[in-house]
Amino acid sequence: MPHLWLGTLENSSFYGGISSIISPLLPQPFSSLLLNWLPFKGGLLSFQTYTREKLHQQSSRPKDTTNRPSFSAIISEKHPTILPDALSSHANSIIQAGSLNMSTFLTTTTYYLLSDPSILEKATEEVRSTFTELSQIDNESLQLITYLSAVIEEGLRIFPPTPFGASSRSHGATTVAGDFIPHGTTVSRCTRAITHNPLNFASASAFLPQRWLPAYHPAYEKRFSTDMLSASKPFGLGPQACPGIEIAYLEARVILAKLLWAFDLEVDGEMEGWEDRVRWRGGWRLPNVMVRLVPVAREEGSEVLV
Repeated sequence: MPHLWLGTLENSSFYGGISSIISPLLPQPFSSLLLNWLPFKGGLLSFQTYTREKLHQQSSRPKDTTNRPSFSAIISEKHPTILPDALSSHANSIIQAGSLNMSTFLTTTTYYLLSDPSILEKATEEVRSTFTELSQIDNESLQLITYLSAVIEEGLRIFPPTPFGASSRSHGATTVAGDFIPHGTTVSRCTRAITHNPLNFASASAFLPQRWLPAYHPAYEKRFSTDMLSASKPFGLGPQACPGIEIAYLEARVILAKLLWAFDLEVDGEMEGWEDRVRWRGGWRLPNVMVRLVPVAREEGSEVLV
């Protein structure tokens, strides 16, 4: 059963998606009245309440004897006038970005790895030939793991956890790509449409990590030399880029590397038509990816993943 936080996150993301559609179409107070009436707003309220309760519990705890300040304590120290509601709002954003998006990435990338045993084999072999002990795997040691890095980039390209970029409001009439944009128009970009455009990527709908490899890598294929890799911006760009991009890459590298080092991954259910069953409801609704994790047999005394 999913944790309460994940369940409320899914419901609140659906409410947020509906809110983003309704709010620009109806003036106040009509939009607020309609949104307050919607039954699934309860998920958002539960999420906000749960966040405030956790922040209150954290701030009420005795001082940590290890002298490691909490995240909220650091913010409160640097910004003593910050209001609890503002702190709660920031926490909501951090948790949503760091939980749903990462779980989406891990689920979809695992699916694509299982869908192509040759790619899974290459990524597994790279990790196991590089590291002899689990304790050797950390963010620093993974910086030179090229094929796994390519798998991560391709997973973010073919299935961006957030398919739409942050929205902006035009400050004046302008023209973008030949289309007239009136003053005050809210605009955004569809990340998924960009990364699936064959003008940007060869075989755009296929999971092919080799497009991200340097030319000297044995698995590199020249047919990808014209790919516009910079078109894949799963974390956004500019002032609106995700501030947690480095943490996200760290998590992705370490989790996947340890998973591939410790286990053989095998399909444990029906995979056919998985992509056709994916739905967007203000957040991705993903079918289960059934995986059997078979512990790798190693010499006695070798580390295991627990």
